[in-house]
Amino acid sequence: MGKNCGTMNLDDIEIEQINEFYEWLQGKSCPDELHFKEKMNLTEEQAFSVIYFLQEYLEVLPDKFERCRGCGCIFDSYFGGTSINEETTIITEDGEEAEANFPEETYGFYCDDCRPD
Repeated sequence: MGKNCGTMNLDDIEIEQINEFYEWLQGKSCPDELHFKEKMNLTEEQAFSVIYFLQEYLEVLPDKFERCRGCGCIFDSYFGGTSINEETTIITEDGEEAEANFPEETYGFYCDDCRPD
């Protein structure tokens, strides 16, 4: 990574690199070798919207990174987390499936620590 020539395999992009880009978009950090006149200053939501656009529309980032609706962290959905939607079943403390599904206001992606059941 960091080369300006050749090709890049999307499968080689790791969560650490996405988090670094996410923080840079918010003006929190910048690699030492890069110098900009002005720092980026996006909100967390705006910064992830850029990542989402690069994943979904331009397809230059792998479509596996999600932002947790609970805590706001970015996680690799290939290794954890969950998507809550109209078909997701609530799991009780006993590990059993509940009769009801999640309400619509809880729909979204969650890291393993924030699943709302």
